[in-house]
Amino acid sequence: MKMKDFELELFFGEYEFTAPYLLCCSDCESMPLDELLTFEPGAKDNFLKAIAVRHREKLFARNRSIINENLSYSDEFFKKHESVFQYNRPMARPIAFHRLKLNMSAKDFCEDLVKQKGVLLAYGALFEKEGNYFRMGYGRKNYKVCLDLLDEYVSAL
Repeated sequence: MKMKDFELELFFGEYEFTAPYLLCCSDCESMPLDELLTFEPGAKDNFLKAIAVRHREKLFARNRSIINENLSYSDEFFKKHESVFQYNRPMARPIAFHRLKLNMSAKDFCEDLVKQKGVLLAYGALFEKEGNYFRMGYGRKNYKVCLDLLDEYVSAL
């Protein structure tokens, strides 16, 4: 499967900063905390890094809590809409590709969803994923709001 040049960048460039609800992640890789904190090179004696490392278990617990809560919402959502989606619950990372079972391309689905409801999902072809898939991320605190809007959209199809 050959993707058009800059298709991923063009898609996110068009929607990522205008869609009020991001139900996908804009990055392809998660980033270790110490690497993330290198973006603040002017911090005296790595002050921020030291604080984060000292409190890493709290930070990880917070993130795990958000992700686990969002996964429980997803379990209910995908059970309700099993005729529309094939649910592929994430096993290790807070990102998953789900298959759209409708007679509609994942690209059209994602683009119509963001235009109709302001919810951004990324269709699988942007990541060279073959088939009718879209990518969903589970790390946002407003995930339930996004999922409710997706539910409204799917129920109206």
